[in-house]
Amino acid sequence: MRPYDALVRDLLAVPGTTSDTPLVAVSRRGVSDGLRLAAHWGPEDLVRVCSTDVEY
Repeated sequence: MRPYDALVRDLLAVPGTTSDTPLVAVSRRGVSDGLRLAAHWGPEDLVRVCSTDVEY
């Protein structure tokens, strides 16, 4: 099964989600065109966010 199909299938198993909850993806190799995602990020995006001067 493709990862996107598993994400859609298991969405409602996550507490607090509904069928209107936006789907997002983080992928090392990109995402396929045509997937219904609200956003997607790659490795460079995560490194950029993690390397900013943010206090935790």
